[in-house]
Amino acid sequence: MNKVITINLNGVAYQLEEGGFDALRAYLDTAGRRLEGNPDKDEILGDIEQAIGDKFRSLLNASKTVVVTQEVADIIAAALTAPVGNLDPVLQATLRARARILAQRHPLYRGLGAAG
Repeated sequence: MNKVITINLNGVAYQLEEGGFDALRAYLDTAGRRLEGNPDKDEILGDIEQAIGDKFRSLLNASKTVVVTQEVADIIAAALTAPVGNLDPVLQATLRARARILAQRHPLYRGLGAAG
């Protein structure tokens, strides 16, 4: 028997095994620390949460309502090891959206948002 924790990722509730919760919390805490001082920190963390939530949602259905620890670990590992040229489509869309936002806000990044 495993303890299950309900979490909120970008406004959507998910149920995770306790070990998965601990791993996800550590991953998001680390991401938050690395983004300290970035004016877009909250928005970037929201994008990360949305991408992870989309992955969780793809694992769940009417008969499977809990994301197990190994699934959380696999999602985090994929996020950490994805080569830039071979990114997951959800992450690619997130990065393209971030590039467009950067291009609008910062003249230095004007060329980023053009493609995609």
